[in-house]
Amino acid sequence: MVVALDCRNHGKSDKPQPNGPGKAEDVIELMDHLKIQKAHFHGYSMGGGIVGRLLALVPNRFITAAFGGSGIQEVDPELRAKVPPDKQGRDPQEDEASHILRVHRAMDLGMSKEEAEKQAAAPPAARPAAATPAAAPAGPQLDLKTIKFPVLAINGEFDRPNAKTVRMSRELSNFTNVVLPGKSHLTAIMAAYMPKEYIESLVKFINANDPKK
Repeated sequence: MVVALDCRNHGKSDKPQPNGPGKAEDVIELMDHLKIQKAHFHGYSMGGGIVGRLLALVPNRFITAAFGGSGIQEVDPELRAKVPPDKQGRDPQEDEASHILRVHRAMDLGMSKEEAEKQAAAPPAARPAAATPAAAPAGPQLDLKTIKFPVLAINGEFDRPNAKTVRMSRELSNFTNVVLPGKSHLTAIMAAYMPKEYIESLVKFINANDPKK
């Protein structure tokens, strides 16, 4: 069974803070409502941030953790300075994917398709400013060395994979790192752009670590 939720402020969920962040605690509440004690967690971009917070809040609820377009960066300035430089560049399809995403977001906020297309096509300076995300509430510090279950990260080659995963490689005892050649942040995940390696890597990881197998 796969449970996919529209986080608050996204999709068809209520939007108390349009363009604002989701909330990890909503995931816990949904699991409790559905009586799911443990699960494989996977989140992309903001969803990866939610997975990271859940690792700190409820590590006992995880079977595995998977980050997409995200990871857990170095917090120590000296260690951050030693992270190998990421490859520079951009998938040429990234701008097209970004336009499509802006249209969908505008329509989620109530615009017609024509209004959304017009806004998405406007120069960046002419677009409405996005809401400033609220700071995440203080919570337990995340100590990756205490995480013993498997963790996966999938990032595009042009989406700063080193910055997001070097700490994970060093501190996690069971870590799998996948880098998608030629992909940027959006083209790694959006329909029509996502490479087959993304789904294949995620399915392989879950199947290999599922206690029911």
